[in-house]
Amino acid sequence: MRDWIIRRARLDDIELLSRLEEQAFGDMAWGGGAMADGMTANAVATLLAYGPERQAPFGFVMWRPLGDEAEILTLGVSPDGRRKGVASALLARSILDARQAGAARMFLEVGARNVAAIALYRKFGFEQIGERPSYYRDGEDALVMRARIG
Repeated sequence: MRDWIIRRARLDDIELLSRLEEQAFGDMAWGGGAMADGMTANAVATLLAYGPERQAPFGFVMWRPLGDEAEILTLGVSPDGRRKGVASALLARSILDARQAGAARMFLEVGARNVAAIALYRKFGFEQIGERPSYYRDGEDALVMRARIG
């Protein structure tokens, strides 16, 4: 496992973040406009994960505090960064930051067929608490998952 450098994204990172999101999600990407809206939305935190060489980032996460809960809005990793601990590092940092913001629980939606992501979230204590039928553009269901973090 590598030591990932996690930093907050800045407004001038929007183009970089949009490219990374497209690499991570392909046709299911939100797109640049939605990413920019997310980054500028009230209380949304966007984090980028870099390797020690600090070149292009390998992954990102957007999350927001909601009182005593926090929500992961999106978490993506480029194909080059997969299976290297990027998503774990981003999720761990998001949980830490959310705890510091006063959240006791964190929740998210994940594609029901995304076995790797579901396994990652379970590793961090997330449990399925619901399902959203046909939640994604391609008709895939979403699992609603929640973890106690505080």
